[in-house]
Amino acid sequence: MRVFFDTSVLVAASVEPHPMHERSLVWLKRAKAEELEMLVASHTIAELYGVLTTLSVRPRITPDTALRLILENVRKIAKVVPLSVSTTWPPSTVWPSWACPAARSTTP
Repeated sequence: MRVFFDTSVLVAASVEPHPMHERSLVWLKRAKAEELEMLVASHTIAELYGVLTTLSVRPRITPDTALRLILENVRKIAKVVPLSVSTTWPPSTVWPSWACPAARSTTP
């Protein structure tokens, strides 16, 4: 199964105090276990870095820490793709079930 991870899911999975951390982390763990193919739009990596380094959390996420999180949780396991209709449609096959109204489910 191919799953498209957007910035909001990656931020939540990376930041423990985030309200959606546990639900997002489940998907990231599945990608790391190779239970699914993780897709990330190329611009998401830059956006993720920007969000992580400006997020209002304590302690602050330093640029070095943000880079490490991105390398470990995205670059090592994700297929980076240009954002296009062919890689993101239909939405129920590429979004986590909790993020897609068309694919609501209680289990990932």
